[in-house]
Amino acid sequence: MKYHKLKLMPEFECWPVWFGGEYMIEGCVDPAILPLSNKLVEDLNDWTDWWDRQYNRQDPLSSGFKDTGEAARFNARGRELLEQLKLEMPDTEWTLRLPQQSGLRTG
Repeated sequence: MKYHKLKLMPEFECWPVWFGGEYMIEGCVDPAILPLSNKLVEDLNDWTDWWDRQYNRQDPLSSGFKDTGEAARFNARGRELLEQLKLEMPDTEWTLRLPQQSGLRTG
């Protein structure tokens, strides 16, 4: 299957790659089913695990990075992964949605 538009987006307890409405479905997709290198799939899963570690299941409203430095590193890693996705799937239009630093938990 050819994927014309996909999005890289962290969401708690979800895969980081998302379909858009173009496919008559919306939702996350396991990067392992895409034509990606094993290394990139592993890197995407590591990035997702990093995001999931910010989730507080007992108090979801308190979820988030502890400081803006970690959030900035997370977002920078997301931009690096996006560039790698574009290299490995050049015929796909990729978009990126990252968490905003202004909404971070501090402390």
